[in-house]
Amino acid sequence: MRVLVCVAHYVPRSGPRHRIEGSSQESPDARAVTVTFCLRQWSSLVARRHFLLGTDFDLDPEMAGLVEPVENAVSGSVYVCVNGDNHLLDQLSSVKVHTVRQPVGNPRHLPYVCRQIFVRFLGDYDLFVYAEDDTVPLDPGFFARYAAFDREFGPAFVLLPNRYELFSAGAHKVYLEFPSPNGYRVASPEPGPAILTMRDGTELERTNSPYAGCFAVTREQLRAWAAMPFFDAPTAEFDANVLEQAMIPMFGRRPVYRPSRRNVSALEVQHVSGRNSHASTPGNRLIGHLNGTMPD
Repeated sequence: MRVLVCVAHYVPRSGPRHRIEGSSQESPDARAVTVTFCLRQWSSLVARRHFLLGTDFDLDPEMAGLVEPVENAVSGSVYVCVNGDNHLLDQLSSVKVHTVRQPVGNPRHLPYVCRQIFVRFLGDYDLFVYAEDDTVPLDPGFFARYAAFDREFGPAFVLLPNRYELFSAGAHKVYLEFPSPNGYRVASPEPGPAILTMRDGTELERTNSPYAGCFAVTREQLRAWAAMPFFDAPTAEFDANVLEQAMIPMFGRRPVYRPSRRNVSALEVQHVSGRNSHASTPGNRLIGHLNGTMPD
């Protein structure tokens, strides 16, 4: 499988500030650490090979020289789209990606630049993945799950990961978008069952919360999406939060499914910055649950 990952990266460094800037409000140093981690992880997931290494040299000098390359079933490329000079790419260490610099009026419109990259390479890849710069999967089987979904259900349905953050020193997983706010919800007009069950037993539930900071579409889905009106520019005619519609796959026109609460971690991405769960109100409530002072 060939995979194209396109990451929208933004940190305000010049020009007008925008009211909603999300995790880009982190300090530049903290943001650089987060973005470096995510880009390195994406790169490792689409690398052509991984390696098996021998034991520590001090324990066995002969074994330490053994390096065995293993070809990956998945390979691909990582592109990073930035808004002019509002980025930290010059501060990121050990990151090798393709960079697309294109000024946009609003940084939340960077996903449209990613779509342009997708269409440019439509015939070269099987799966097209969009992600915010602080969101990444840790599971090496992430892409294989999409391949299985496509084999079983075809292009009529869209598969979305669940998004989580790690909270507190105990590193508890907190899953977001259960449910999304009203402005982030889109109900597809197309028919589809409430529940899909994959052959391995994974239960997927239909959702009108088609936002996770990351999505993936197949080549066939992308070809159909690119033919829709307003593919490469926002529109007030689309019934969704104007700033967030850019990140919703297929405009929400096709039924969207994500792992149900029964197997919530079956397909997931980490929102590394953790800003949602650590905000004042949810943070205090989560602490209350952990301390046993708030009823379940």
